[in-house]
Amino acid sequence: MTPRENLLACLSHRTPQWVPRGGSLTPAQSERLKEKSGGYDMRSYFKMDPLGHIGIGPTKLSTDFSSYHSYYPNPMPADKTRIDEWGIGWVRGSVLHFEDMVHPLYSVTSVDELKAYPYPDLDAEYRRAGMKERAEEHRKAGLPVVGYVTGVGGTIFESAWYMRGLENLLADMLMNEDIAAYHLDKITELAVSNAAYMAQCGVDVLFTGDDIATQRGLMMSPATWRKWLKPRLAKVIGAAREVKPDLHVWYHSDGDCRELIPDLIEIGVTILNPIQPECMDPVWVKKEYGKDLTLWGTIGTQTTLPFGTVSEVRETVKRMIDEVGGDGGFFIAPTHVIEPDVPWENIEALYDACREFGGTPSY
Repeated sequence: MTPRENLLACLSHRTPQWVPRGGSLTPAQSERLKEKSGGYDMRSYFKMDPLGHIGIGPTKLSTDFSSYHSYYPNPMPADKTRIDEWGIGWVRGSVLHFEDMVHPLYSVTSVDELKAYPYPDLDAEYRRAGMKERAEEHRKAGLPVVGYVTGVGGTIFESAWYMRGLENLLADMLMNEDIAAYHLDKITELAVSNAAYMAQCGVDVLFTGDDIATQRGLMMSPATWRKWLKPRLAKVIGAAREVKPDLHVWYHSDGDCRELIPDLIEIGVTILNPIQPECMDPVWVKKEYGKDLTLWGTIGTQTTLPFGTVSEVRETVKRMIDEVGGDGGFFIAPTHVIEPDVPWENIEALYDACREFGGTPSY
């Protein structure tokens, strides 16, 4: 089987030739990889499944967002700050790879101010140049074609609050509904356009997601999510499925989102990531929803990987493959990027166990 054939078998709940596997590293771990292998190619080194990514190109706009950062209490250090096309300022912290966020719409008080704001041109035709050709190249190479619905952090909710501020957006949903509706609709329009174009390119998997939960439960009431985010996400998925009815829809949310899994399935989600074992039992999720969902993740980056022994890592991988991946519908991976505190031998153990218990890829 090619990687594409194998993944599509898995996502269709047929037994794949090997259990697909993936993952990603923080910069500190990438440097360790270079020391070990001489390069940064994690997929080749660990024999992870290759994915054929497509996405829009960079913007040609050069927007001055400085007036939207005037509320920020301290001048942003020029040597540590980048401002993205959404107007969000990213300020490097003093520890590892973490950044602080500057929300350009933090002080907005009216819809008129939002109407004047320069939202990014994600749906501009020039940014789509070459996407269909790249998708076809991936297919010819035997790779599954995947495309992220372009946002910042997430598809709708995270993009919205990165711009507005989390507390402000949640308050808008309750007290400033006109502001919340306009802002969320603008972002949804961009996501709908990009999702439909991804489908035109023939993606096998449409990547979507928003962190809507903490490890203690949802970040908002189920009713609030169903009012504000569910119908908008449904529009995004519906726009893609109208073009390509058989595409698979991947949805990411960290935390415990069990309350909303039936809703996600209802609107067309077929893959759920990352299934954090610290707050969601993957075996339970598989038992309850495995006929409708592929589980993508399940290997804890807060418990098993940083604090487990090599034997415990191997045992966890074997248990997940045996109990979650028996009939397809399982892509094994860490539940987040592999952080600097994870011992290298545990990373090696993870992927060695994937090959031993989940099969060796044929590519």
